[in-house]
Amino acid sequence: MEEKLKSVVRKFVPDMANPRYAIMNEEGEVLTSDFRSDELPRIKKLVSSISGELKPGDFLLKGSRSGDCLLVLKVDEKSLVAVGAAGASPGIMLTCARAVMSEFREEVEGALAPPEEKPEDVVYELSPSVGDVEKALRSVSGRSVLVRTIVANLDRGLTVRELTAGLKAAGFDVTHEEVLDILRYLEALGIVKKKEQARPGGSAS
Repeated sequence: MEEKLKSVVRKFVPDMANPRYAIMNEEGEVLTSDFRSDELPRIKKLVSSISGELKPGDFLLKGSRSGDCLLVLKVDEKSLVAVGAAGASPGIMLTCARAVMSEFREEVEGALAPPEEKPEDVVYELSPSVGDVEKALRSVSGRSVLVRTIVANLDRGLTVRELTAGLKAAGFDVTHEEVLDILRYLEALGIVKKKEQARPGGSAS
């Protein structure tokens, strides 16, 4: 597992971002790592606190004021991977997460969510801390028109599939995966969260 992880991280995260990684169990015990010793206590505490909430294939992406980005990915029922990088964009880290899961797909295949819980069938909604759409739009005022349009439709109970279809109807050239990446990025910023069950809805406007 360690060699696979090294290979994927080096492929997607540039050396200038000082990529680090760790493989840990669900209690936060480090199995192997090249993080600095002063970084590990914080990462171990985070992993042990969220491991029970994550299913195989789920991940958490956290940024910091210093520009560091930390990805924590649950690869199977008992193992998690942490990847840290300085100045790496959320897009790079999301691509890295997908690549890691692709490498370990055979190991986690039996533990992945059932077909009815496909990512494109998930509903995202505004986080309670954000409040309403107007406030959420102000928080992404500097983002692209696509990001702002997605945020504007987050109070409609749309699945990722329905939201993507509505965006296409509105003239955006976008895929489920691209919409999902944006939603996960917004989730990492604390603007949105997943609903437990998808609800039927209309189309994006």
